[in-house]
Amino acid sequence: MYERESEPRLSTVLARTPAARPAATPPKTVLLVEDTTMIRQIMARLLVCAGYEVLEAGSAAEAFEILWGHPDAVDVLVSDFTLPDMNGRQLLKEVRRLQPEIRALFVTGDPSEVASERFLAKPFLPGELLAAVNETVNARVLRRAEAL
Repeated sequence: MYERESEPRLSTVLARTPAARPAATPPKTVLLVEDTTMIRQIMARLLVCAGYEVLEAGSAAEAFEILWGHPDAVDVLVSDFTLPDMNGRQLLKEVRRLQPEIRALFVTGDPSEVASERFLAKPFLPGELLAAVNETVNARVLRRAEAL
């Protein structure tokens, strides 16, 4: 009889992924902006399991509401590049008016649209998302340290 192998549990995937832990403590806060609910929920779960605090938004408008409610609390913006109410470049420009030092990582199905920004191409593996977010966090920490 053929027995189907089960997919590995999320905790197993995270345990095997070296980049699964944030680089610094206390936990870094990620503002996750993704208009597709299922994708946003999966990404948020991965990030939470890796030790990040995650604030979720389904649109740019929701992202701004979160930012106004949590001034200086967000370390990294992780956003789909193509949102219904604005693109990622516009979103980042407006976010930086509120938090000038924020770092951003865009996820996109079309890398050509984000050529000058840090991005992760869809589809991606859990470890690739965690590594990209970790790199983005580290880049922000290094930039702040250099400014001192």
